[in-house]
Amino acid sequence: LLFARGVDHLYSVPPGGGVPAVHTARIDSTEGDLHEPHMLPGDRGILCVRHMLSGGPNTLAVIEGGRRRDLLTVQSGLLWGPVYDPRGYVLFTRTGEGAGLWALPFSLDRLEATGDAFLVSAEGSGPTVARDGSLAFRMGSESFKVRAVMVDRKGAVVDTLTGPWPTIWSIALSPDERHLLVETRERGEGDLWLYDLERRAETRFAFGPARQGEPAWS
Repeated sequence: LLFARGVDHLYSVPPGGGVPAVHTARIDSTEGDLHEPHMLPGDRGILCVRHMLSGGPNTLAVIEGGRRRDLLTVQSGLLWGPVYDPRGYVLFTRTGEGAGLWALPFSLDRLEATGDAFLVSAEGSGPTVARDGSLAFRMGSESFKVRAVMVDRKGAVVDTLTGPWPTIWSIALSPDERHLLVETRERGEGDLWLYDLERRAETRFAFGPARQGEPAWS
């Protein structure tokens, strides 16, 4: 399992648990941290974002065998959440100048960019790609306040979830479809609430001075 602490290196830990080990170290003190790792198919390498102290998180990189290669650096705006698209792209979110969902042509065989990045949706963010290439993404800027809603297969909203959170950043539905983990940013950092969909009741789940976010269920 790969993860980032958001302050330094990329770490790994065995699926059964254990002591985290540094998987890929940041280069030096000019590189604030490596974050948002995404494993490429076939264990070909890892996509991640390099956060340079002088420029913020503005560089997409690929790591293979401990070596890294920069794929894209933007001179303004910030980059987030790269994911691989089997049709031959790296999809990512850009905020600030040039905000939206972007795609970078990418060769999985050569692990390099094969063209210029282009805008997919000016209102898109947070992409995820299915094995068959189907793309899903969030509509609306990262800075907008958002709600959690339920929709039917035709896309019509059938229910709106309510809770003591002014802004929702991410949600995760439990395997039994009875609970949601909800990330909110009431105080600027991420906190997690556990929401019971049947009782319509929320419980404080993970709070702290640092971000608790991007929840996932096993």
